[in-house]
Amino acid sequence: MRSDQAQSIFRSAEWDLLSLSSQRHSVLYASCCGPEKYVDITYYFGLRRKTLFFTCNLIIPCFLISILTTFVFYLSDHKITFSISILVTLTVFFLVLIDLMPPTSLVIPMFGRYLITTMILVALSTVVSVVTVNFRFRSGSAHKMSPWIRAVFLNFLP
Repeated sequence: MRSDQAQSIFRSAEWDLLSLSSQRHSVLYASCCGPEKYVDITYYFGLRRKTLFFTCNLIIPCFLISILTTFVFYLSDHKITFSISILVTLTVFFLVLIDLMPPTSLVIPMFGRYLITTMILVALSTVVSVVTVNFRFRSGSAHKMSPWIRAVFLNFLP
């Protein structure tokens, strides 16, 4: 490839063009088509993915949001609101990932599996936060202790 041809190629934010070559083939099919040769051109591309694009735009923000999930249990007042906000943010990241990846029904990308697993864990932490807040603000006069909990915690465990 000549240098003037290399300048006319569109620059991509996701890929580096390492090499570009072409080969011209001409084949004579005498049995069916007469004396004419049929010409085809085969192009060979050498590409390398720029990993910084996905690292900065998807992986690092998603990892930081996943770390924020651990802080849900340290908050005192707004546990559930914070947890649901993280879940919505992960859903938006999953939608962005779907737009960036080529559509296929055969394989879920590894990063997609990570996002789904993280979303499941955040949903479980939301449920645990709801249960924790429920137990925290429950008064003894409004709710009676069930007999099996009374037997386990007052008779069996001590």
